[in-house]
Amino acid sequence: MHSRVTISVSIVTYHPDLILLNKVLDSLGSSLEMAKESGIIGEHEIFLVDNGRDFETDPTIMTPINKKYLNVKFLTGHGNVGYGLGNNLAFESSTGDYFVVLNPDVILEPKTMTSALSFMSTNNDCGLLAPAAFDHQGGKLSICKRYPSVIDLAVRGFLPRRLRKLFASRLAKYEMQDLLNQESIFWNPDLVSGCFMLFRREVFSLLQGFSPKYFMYFEDFDISIRTRKISAIAYVPSVKIDHYGGNASRKGLKHILMFCISAYRFFVTHGWQWI
Repeated sequence: MHSRVTISVSIVTYHPDLILLNKVLDSLGSSLEMAKESGIIGEHEIFLVDNGRDFETDPTIMTPINKKYLNVKFLTGHGNVGYGLGNNLAFESSTGDYFVVLNPDVILEPKTMTSALSFMSTNNDCGLLAPAAFDHQGGKLSICKRYPSVIDLAVRGFLPRRLRKLFASRLAKYEMQDLLNQESIFWNPDLVSGCFMLFRREVFSLLQGFSPKYFMYFEDFDISIRTRKISAIAYVPSVKIDHYGGNASRKGLKHILMFCISAYRFFVTHGWQWI
């Protein structure tokens, strides 16, 4: 790499688990520091986007974070604008050559950022990188997906685990298990998860960020489709994260409703596929 790049990281929070958030920041700080020591990055900045007004109503929460972590910037006072628009607010304030969208429940490995930025530095046609993801027990998670049908989403999102087994082969195809592995880079999957997205700044800017159509859910699917129209997407399994998130059905009726509304908007925009 001819010069050190800069990187901006956006974490949108809504009533976060502060213990987990500190673990996330610890892992992020360690990963960024390793990348800096390797010479691959110069400056970095981290944005905590306060959608739940937690930091606004209790500023004392910010004090230990500010003392412990350098280059953290708090964005507060805007209310709950949704996940996608929260990240857009961070981007508008950011300056990095790369823009990372990171869930507040994602733990990075020490080498995550070094591996990701090394790949981006040698693959200039890649505008969006997706990592390999694991749950807290080490199980493989499905970051990449094929374009969904309504049935795929209903089965995966709402059926009890014991009934989902009846659709195992269908779900395996949707989750691209026939094409993805732990060794090989895969180019241009249909869709990638929004729990960790590393964009080139110019790509995210051309996209004008996440669509305002989606308050929560499907903003990542939508931006994946739009990204593929202007740049390449790469799934890079050497870049690893641990994701502690859950699905919408386990979060109650409100989340199920938001999921269904966003799914409807997604299919209206990009085309219905029922079966």
